[in-house]
Amino acid sequence: MASNRKVKATNRMVTEIIIVIVISLVCGFSAAKLAGGGASQASSSDSSQGSWIARVKKAGVLKVGMAEAAPTLSKNSKGQWEGPWTIPSETIAKALGVKVQYVTTSWGNIVAGLQSGDYDLAAGLDITLARSLAVGFTAPMTGTNNVLMVPKNTTAKTEDALLTNAKPIAVPQGSAQESSLKLKDKNVLSVDSFPDAIQAVNSGRACAVLLPADTAVQAAQNNDSLAILVPQNPIAVAISGFGVSHSIDSSSLATLNAAITDAVNSGQIQASFEKVKIDTTITNGYVEASVPAKYQLS
Repeated sequence: MASNRKVKATNRMVTEIIIVIVISLVCGFSAAKLAGGGASQASSSDSSQGSWIARVKKAGVLKVGMAEAAPTLSKNSKGQWEGPWTIPSETIAKALGVKVQYVTTSWGNIVAGLQSGDYDLAAGLDITLARSLAVGFTAPMTGTNNVLMVPKNTTAKTEDALLTNAKPIAVPQGSAQESSLKLKDKNVLSVDSFPDAIQAVNSGRACAVLLPADTAVQAAQNNDSLAILVPQNPIAVAISGFGVSHSIDSSSLATLNAAITDAVNSGQIQASFEKVKIDTTITNGYVEASVPAKYQLS
């Protein structure tokens, strides 16, 4: 009898141990599942925001590539970037809780810098077929007909006379203006920037500069020896947005487009142009600069 009781006690102990082990395993599995579920939900939350946005938030900074094209892309006396393209940049950064870092580049390198990840956005990038093969774009924010800036005393009074002139037309290297003229097989003088292109006209090395209307108006405001020829047949239309990586997710791109739409519809972009005395209208959802008659070639 004592032996039987001992066996029963042993069996009961083994059973209790097995029950404890099973309960421990079940509880552990449940806890792991709950923890895994929480991680999955967090991951899902990050994904719903968009992977591009999540990456910018993790970095704590929104990097924006900037190449000079005054007045929309220019530095103030303190060396700080200013103009309409900083408005949506600051808005996006504030919404994401990060800082903005403007990265100075050139028109010849701005696309390559975006491709290599030097910055998250490229500001004021003209939307062209050639560039679209390398990078993507947001919705446009500004648009204008490119114009020809010439000396007031020029004898070439039409775009045809300028486009067939023995002297070249100056443009920044890597710019949409350069691509447009080369596609038309025109004589081109490629320089580093729009100010350098204007200087080429002043020095007589070029017969004209092909440039956006707002840039031309500001140059005419600062130099009364220059005039603007608005082509009757557009040479190149500049419609500009932010350049983005081809890999950007649709959710993040929609957020960027919303920031641009808000900046345009709120009047902030037009107000930025007005500060530098550039007349604008809103066309097809983007801001378009115009050329006052007093600056046009007569």
